[in-house]
Amino acid sequence: MKRRSFAAATVLGAGLVFAIGAGASEPHATAHAEDPARTIHPTFPLLDRNGEHVLDSGAAVSPTATCGRCHDTAFIAEHDLHAKISRREPAAGLARLTAAERTSWERADGTFETDCFVCHVVAPNDAARRAALDGGRADDAPTAELVRAGLVSSGAAGWEWQAGAFDAQRHVRADFVAVQDPTSEHCGACHGLAGDLSTAIVDWTGDVSPRRTLRTGEVFSGTRLHDSTFNLENKESRGRAFDVHAERLLECVDCHHSLNHPVFREAREDVRPEHLRFDARRLDLRDYLERPSHELSLASGEGGHDEIGTMRGCTACHDATTGHEWLPYAERHFDRLSCAVCHVPEMAAPALRSIDAAGDVAWRGTAASVPDALTPIAPWAPVLIPRREADGRTRLAPHNLVTEIAADGEATVRAFPIAHGVTSGKDALRDCSACHDQDSRLTRPIALVASSPRPPRLAEGVAWSGEIRPRAGGAWDYVPDHDDAGLYVLGHDSSRFANVAGIGTVAAVAFAIGLHALARIIAARRRPRRAAAPRRERVHFYSRYERLWHWLQALAIFALMATGVGVAFPAAILGTDFATMVRAHNVIGFVVVANALLAAFYHVASGEIRQFLPSPAGFFDAAIRQTRYYVAGIFRDDPHPFERSPQRKLNPLQQLTYLGILNVLLPLQTVTGILIWSAQRWPAVDAWFGGLALLVPLHALGAWLFAAFLLAHIYLTTTGPTPLAHVKAMIRGWDLESTEPHGRPERGTALPGTPQPEETS
Repeated sequence: MKRRSFAAATVLGAGLVFAIGAGASEPHATAHAEDPARTIHPTFPLLDRNGEHVLDSGAAVSPTATCGRCHDTAFIAEHDLHAKISRREPAAGLARLTAAERTSWERADGTFETDCFVCHVVAPNDAARRAALDGGRADDAPTAELVRAGLVSSGAAGWEWQAGAFDAQRHVRADFVAVQDPTSEHCGACHGLAGDLSTAIVDWTGDVSPRRTLRTGEVFSGTRLHDSTFNLENKESRGRAFDVHAERLLECVDCHHSLNHPVFREAREDVRPEHLRFDARRLDLRDYLERPSHELSLASGEGGHDEIGTMRGCTACHDATTGHEWLPYAERHFDRLSCAVCHVPEMAAPALRSIDAAGDVAWRGTAASVPDALTPIAPWAPVLIPRREADGRTRLAPHNLVTEIAADGEATVRAFPIAHGVTSGKDALRDCSACHDQDSRLTRPIALVASSPRPPRLAEGVAWSGEIRPRAGGAWDYVPDHDDAGLYVLGHDSSRFANVAGIGTVAAVAFAIGLHALARIIAARRRPRRAAAPRRERVHFYSRYERLWHWLQALAIFALMATGVGVAFPAAILGTDFATMVRAHNVIGFVVVANALLAAFYHVASGEIRQFLPSPAGFFDAAIRQTRYYVAGIFRDDPHPFERSPQRKLNPLQQLTYLGILNVLLPLQTVTGILIWSAQRWPAVDAWFGGLALLVPLHALGAWLFAAFLLAHIYLTTTGPTPLAHVKAMIRGWDLESTEPHGRPERGTALPGTPQPEETS
């Protein structure tokens, strides 16, 4: 058993309090030395409901009377979560409690009895307790838990207590009955599988009581899967424990502790003074042991609990900023997703899928109607539904859906949250494409019923973010819709309009380029060869900085578009992971922006900015001539209508295009890209601009338009004297320019370089 720094104080304090409370003049038996767990609690007498010693009355033991000698059992009964649940009106279906799961019951005289032994006695006889409760003998249940060799037996005249089980003070000897804090095995007796599962043979009887394992598949055990008795698929490769917290020796009460426990208690923010970071005013240990609240810390009002969010969340113990460096947009993930989404990726135990009024059960994880120890079990993935968590925030969290089918055929789907079965490290979900790919687990359907004439209805009280849809053969599925949960998932979500419009534009440009190139080839083959090539001279067009800037920007833009495709369509680029693509896209995006800013400074400082500014005088005439050249003149091998020079490198159409690129498209991509990148840093700003649902489609549409521009830009580099002339010029800095006059010759004049006819008189 694990020990903490406060454990020693608890043990010492418990001994002192019980000694004072029971009376210093009343000696106690020496604690059992062979089992340290038994040294926490002193020995005690066993009393019946009338306060008489059981050796005198021979009656059944009363935990309330026995424990009431030192503890305020009236206070405990009033502040007991399990007692409140036990006394509730019986609910229907999976919400009901079986008699064997009640820890408190009403006596015939209207008083209540709370069974302290079921949680605090070491190794109680739970089977005997359940048999007594199922048999309608509730008052005998605590005594039945103590049925062990030499202590008590059931005879014809009632219970027979053995005097040898008690010491000289008539306290029950510690080697017969010992008391301790509840262990996970105590909790598991009602709530689900817990403790060592390396030898226990699990018998899946189909019981539909509220045990968490049956409703959710949760198992709280430190046993490794390949060491368990479960017949799991690929069992030998499953080296993780059922739950990492149990593997680290945590007990259930370490998280689900008493609300007034002096070690764990924290005042709520709405009642804690603002100037205090820690309130040292704690309940005295003696007072706590006298009046321990049995209201346990739970998350988000589970089980009808009055307090909301009394249990610490994951981040109260774990520093999420450590260990998630690999995760892009980590804070946004923490804000929208429960930790269990990735740390409970699958359940290793069968769980209910549906149950009808006749008791027929369908399971998740196995096709058997009643699984046994040999039934193959296939781990299954929970469905993700919004849930309010301990900190009051609503996040997507794993659930199991169980469909209850009434006798009249009415089917109701209930959602049961999953919080146990936690794993860490390499066994946690680290594949981003599991959520961000098109086949996202966020929207993956989960089967409800195999056959039903009408659709099941969704139970109230759950923040459903999806709908029920039919499947072939009369089956019904629940299909999550994360849009209802207010999520926009990169890679999975995309704007149909942006993609259709963008891809259509790129396809139209590519088609036009193809037709234009084919026409140029055909025209060149039909055109007679020149008698002599035009004279050209080498002219220095591009400085070293211009060339370096151009190729760096070109490389960065191509890389940016490639990684953008990887982010928008994760499966499009094989051999890469989504997280790497996101990080690379962000880094390259900042490189492009920085390079663009440096280029802007250079062009303004050097005056080269004039290259991109159209001159109003004659601009439209020049643009029309340039258009006529691309549409017709280029096929006739007409001279280029624009005379290039180092001082004037761009023709009117290029100036107009760059004016739109630099003043509209580039700013659009820069602003939307930065807002997408900063979505977790400045969520309010992101929301003010419409959120990712608007920003991402705009960014995608801009990317497609950039792709169309690049296609046209690359193609137009082939319209020089030779197909690679302009590319070579951007590499070397020198270009060949014709010394012949520019412009199309007047009708009736010969092209430059052609022989002239002799004059006649």
